[in-house]
Amino acid sequence: MNHPWSRDVGKALVHVFKLRSWRHNQIDAINTTLSGKDCFVLMPTGGGKSLCYQLPAVVRSGVTKGVTLVISPLISLITDQVQALCAKHIGAAAFTGSMTPQEKENVVNDLRSSDPALCLVYVTPEMIVKSRYFYEILIDLKKRKLLARFVFDEAHCVQIIRTSGPSYVEILSTFPLSPSPLQQTIRSNRT
Repeated sequence: MNHPWSRDVGKALVHVFKLRSWRHNQIDAINTTLSGKDCFVLMPTGGGKSLCYQLPAVVRSGVTKGVTLVISPLISLITDQVQALCAKHIGAAAFTGSMTPQEKENVVNDLRSSDPALCLVYVTPEMIVKSRYFYEILIDLKKRKLLARFVFDEAHCVQIIRTSGPSYVEILSTFPLSPSPLQQTIRSNRT
């Protein structure tokens, strides 16, 4: 299928991510999110789920433009993902409670700029639910049409109902998503 962004997607695959081919269902998920539609991705561990939201984040020719917000409950995964993306010269950052005030200020200054260099920002579910400051930054991005998509990564770690941490219901009710697409990614060890 040919889309207005197909050429840019192919270039990003080869030149940014240094890959030569797609894994099963990756291109379908990428085209779905770049067309502005919600997408649910379920793949086995190592199936290439991260590419399904990281690649659209670097493509500027899709319907969705701006910052991709990745919600992950695992700080170690956030750190690994951000480091790997930065090594590829992709604008990525974390925004977590463990960051210094200066690190947070750097992220905020970029997100408040007219054309943020960051295309992926990783946060914990707690940051979405509990930080009014971060919430206001997201509202600002949304108003300026610079909030491309929400991604729930490692979604099986986020609870359906509240027991100890924020639940899906709390996260989704905290922030009015429309019209920004919601892309959920669940990692599974089962095939």
